[in-house]
Amino acid sequence: MKRLLSILLVALMVFSVTATVYAAGNSGSSTINVAGEYSVASTGEVVSVDVGWEEMSFKYTEGEKQWDPGTHSYIGGEDGGWSDNKPGITMTNHSNVDVVAELSFTPSTSVTGTFYSKSGDTYTALSADEQGANLSAAAEGSEQSAADAKTFYFGISGGAITKNTPLGTITVSISFKPSFNEADLAAFTYTTDSFGRVKITGVKDTSVTELVVPDFVYEIELGALKDCTSLVKLTVPFAGNRSNGEQTYIGYAFGANNYTESGTVLPATLKDITVTGGYAKNDTLDTFAFYDCTNLTNIVIGDGVTYINPSVFVDCISLESLTVPFLGDCKKEITDSYQLPLNYLFGYSDYGTKYTDNVHLVYGILNEMYSDRKTSAFDGEKIYSYIPNTLKEVTVNGGAIGDKAFEGQVTIEKVILGNGVNAIGYMAFGNCNNLNEVIIPDSVIDISMWAFRNTPYQNTLLANAEDGFIYINKVLYEYHGSDTDVVIKDGTVAVSDFAFGENTKIEKVTCPDSLRYLGCAVGQSADGVFFKCTNLKTVVLNEGLEHIGVGAFENCSAIDNFDFPDSLNYVGYLAFSGTSWANNLPKGEIYIGKIFYKYNPQGELTEPTTITVKEGTVGIADRAFCRFETDYADFVNLVGVNIPDSVTWIGDEAFYRATDLQEIKLPKNLTELGWRAFGFCASLKEITIPKGVKKLPQYIFASCSGISVRFEENSQLNTICDRSITSGVYYMPEGIQYIFDDLVGTVLVTSMNKLRAVKLSWSVRVLVPTYADVGWTFRAESSVVYYYSDEKPAVNPRTGEYIGTFWHYDENGKPVLW
Repeated sequence: MKRLLSILLVALMVFSVTATVYAAGNSGSSTINVAGEYSVASTGEVVSVDVGWEEMSFKYTEGEKQWDPGTHSYIGGEDGGWSDNKPGITMTNHSNVDVVAELSFTPSTSVTGTFYSKSGDTYTALSADEQGANLSAAAEGSEQSAADAKTFYFGISGGAITKNTPLGTITVSISFKPSFNEADLAAFTYTTDSFGRVKITGVKDTSVTELVVPDFVYEIELGALKDCTSLVKLTVPFAGNRSNGEQTYIGYAFGANNYTESGTVLPATLKDITVTGGYAKNDTLDTFAFYDCTNLTNIVIGDGVTYINPSVFVDCISLESLTVPFLGDCKKEITDSYQLPLNYLFGYSDYGTKYTDNVHLVYGILNEMYSDRKTSAFDGEKIYSYIPNTLKEVTVNGGAIGDKAFEGQVTIEKVILGNGVNAIGYMAFGNCNNLNEVIIPDSVIDISMWAFRNTPYQNTLLANAEDGFIYINKVLYEYHGSDTDVVIKDGTVAVSDFAFGENTKIEKVTCPDSLRYLGCAVGQSADGVFFKCTNLKTVVLNEGLEHIGVGAFENCSAIDNFDFPDSLNYVGYLAFSGTSWANNLPKGEIYIGKIFYKYNPQGELTEPTTITVKEGTVGIADRAFCRFETDYADFVNLVGVNIPDSVTWIGDEAFYRATDLQEIKLPKNLTELGWRAFGFCASLKEITIPKGVKKLPQYIFASCSGISVRFEENSQLNTICDRSITSGVYYMPEGIQYIFDDLVGTVLVTSMNKLRAVKLSWSVRVLVPTYADVGWTFRAESSVVYYYSDEKPAVNPRTGEYIGTFWHYDENGKPVLW
């Protein structure tokens, strides 16, 4: 008896971020080409490498077996084996710099994977050191076909298998190979590997007080710096043995065998450390990287660090000054990940500390993420951390300072925000009792409500107010005047949330031609610009105004008319709620600027109706097709909405309780979906999310029972927000990086090789294709993982239940469990 099993491999390509490709198999295609590219703008180096995969399909054939009547079993079969095919992996360098391409195989079964070179018809097995190649830069003006290329071959041998199963992963690592100047290595002893990459092995003059390990260094040997007992200041490309290496703590270079030894081996003289991120500018600073480094007073994390994991600076009890490239999990250019408080960097109090006299306990908030523009500092999880009593100054060079990011950091006296910072959230620095100075660049145009409440810096702002106006650069932060007719000064670009909040004296406000943002773009914790200005009757909005923020005119009951400029392209949630204008809208379709604001039938629709949104519309406002005026009554008989491709955003609750909505095609240029946008659309059974959408918002399809949600090819989706999946089947793309909590009882069909964070309360069932990366599943410990099988699994004779966790497609093409 012979049985043939066809096995698929995962092929994985790594640049500065991971890209996943799957070898051809059931698709019928024989080759997959994938290009990964990143650029270092400051130097002009561009890395672009094509990786071509031949079909990674291997067959295991069982040997002949015979029935033994005496034992009632089959015997034999030991002579089974694997097919002898050796598919190729070709890497072609289209970069303007030399690169190093390396291959590795991680098995998920008992098989052995071997890489080969080929000469004629002869294959030669390669050692670990030979599994890679230098690829020269492409010559300027040369043909694509002239690019330097290298092909390796791969084969499987070893252990037997008894059913279709993933065999493992092949990783192709592409790294920029920098040129180096030997003069920069004058202080060090070093070696170079077969690819010409530098490894630091020691220091020539161990009495030095300052060392700079150049960015082009690929690796640092264990203990290479251990004899530098007088060192005061150190600059290194990474913390550990190499960028994103196996060892990830700063003490490795000084001989520490694990992170717990890291602080103990640093010289007592060492006070100042900078980690640049290395030549590739894609380093990850890992948990406990600076654990127990009790003598350090200044730490600088350079802009070359792309990801920062939690609890990096646990028990750095002498730290006075800290510089980080962002406050959060990763660079904003990578993904709009959730903003995190300063506490995130110092760990959880659950770790405990032996330095109770040197630290104080502060809590921070992990903001709950609802959508692209909706977060909450009120609903998020609190984390308690021990902060060093010595910490006085913090510099953040990029991204957003989220809601309550520094709240209660009572030792901090000065904060410097770099030119890459663009927003300051609600109560971001609230209750920082000693915060005297904040340096804010012009790049910051979002400054939310009470950002500096109960700080000496806020007192300074108040003292310097002119005619009641408090400005931070070109942002009108607060108004404390008593005029009834207010003219915002020319040159103002943005007005902060709650800047005029609850001012019952103003009756008229005139906006200057320079104004672009009336309220913040992100954040829902704050009230709007003119919240409860109950005597405000007239607002003169300027042509050129682009953005009206969340709740901007909420409960401004005296406003009965707006003259909206054509330039307006975004309106936030509840921006006009409670105004006389919003309470007396005319019947029909209402547009403001380039925005579809509201379909107002003034009563029940009596027959099935389809609405067509006009061409050129850029957004659909919150509650546009929602009967919110009758406490969320069902919007019956709205069966369809035609949306033009010019629409790029759909607001919160846009179609909430449109219970008869059966079909909707989302525009191809859509990038943003709002909170509860299709909640309770009970008749909606299928929808495809365009590739430009990066976040799946909270309650997006709440109570849409039986809905199937698919995503366009090359989807950019990277974040599943809190409680965004509550019913239906989701055919998820592979680029998911963040999964937030409370995704309960729902089935996913996905491969998640890039997954970085999963909240512990995640309890979904995950249906994994056969080609999925099995390695990620450990990150979803609270989930049940099911693997695809087109054949029925074996049955337990005692229980009658299938053995293992498997799924398949039913006759209607729906994924179901065996």
